[in-house]
Amino acid sequence: MGAKSRYVIVRLASVISGATRVWVRERTADKAAAILFDPAIGRECLFEESQRVKGKANLPNNIMGEPIVEPVPPATNELALGSIAAAIAVVVLMTLIIVVLKFLKGKPKNTFLFVGLSDSGKTQIYSKLIKRDSEYPTYTSMKENVYDKFLSPNGMNYRLVDYPGAERLRRGLYDNWLNSELNTIRGIVFVIDSSTFNKKLRDVAELLYDVFYQLKAHNHFSAPILVVCNKQDNSLAKTEKVISAALEKEFGLINVSRGAALSSTDGGTSTRVLTNTKDEFKWGDLRLKDCSFVPTSAVPDNNFDLEPVVKWIDSH
Repeated sequence: MGAKSRYVIVRLASVISGATRVWVRERTADKAAAILFDPAIGRECLFEESQRVKGKANLPNNIMGEPIVEPVPPATNELALGSIAAAIAVVVLMTLIIVVLKFLKGKPKNTFLFVGLSDSGKTQIYSKLIKRDSEYPTYTSMKENVYDKFLSPNGMNYRLVDYPGAERLRRGLYDNWLNSELNTIRGIVFVIDSSTFNKKLRDVAELLYDVFYQLKAHNHFSAPILVVCNKQDNSLAKTEKVISAALEKEFGLINVSRGAALSSTDGGTSTRVLTNTKDEFKWGDLRLKDCSFVPTSAVPDNNFDLEPVVKWIDSH
């Protein structure tokens, strides 16, 4: 057996594409590495020793002849680090994709929001919708009632939210349900006590005006609105037509009063006014896509019940 050659033939592999090149190094030297042109990617990159070619001691013959490949464990530290970095990048990318998809999908639009002054009958209607035969005592609440499992006649599952009518809680209504949660609103049910409407006309109009303004401010006039003229079982109750006409006129007066107050303070016209039609306001000025007035009673009699509310929810 002849003496071993001072040199050995090794195969270098691209750390990117795996393309190989033949290389010669001293037998006692460290494993070879070099910056070479990689034809697979069209540019230079790092090649590292991956195999040693075994053959006769005669070096030229080994190079020219058909070599016998003897696998040698490659130096894989850099490759391992590269693989880990690639795996981390994939995980981060997938996480970002999931977050973006969830953001684009957003929260489900499944909430029917009940709004109105205190004592308008909101909570009684809310309770009756949840359980038709219920006779729950109602009281002035400081927090909204939320029911997530309302099943409509068409088989859809909705969330009902009964928001308190107290004036000091209005900011929560405007900042939360008519702002940050507005995209979850499927419809707004505005409840009016028809039996005391004449005495509370201005207060009712102010609240409904502000609800419309919030929808306008957030470009959400597409939200369906049902104005429920409740307590029609009372002999003093005003009809839905009378209430609609009175509110239309009152909206014009609010336009004028708010416009005058704002002009006197800042010297200009403010967009906080619902329309620029002043006292000539008409419902058509709002260009609402879906707004209707219906007569109801949470205490059913021969003429009135909550069926208009149930049908409206079912159709939306």
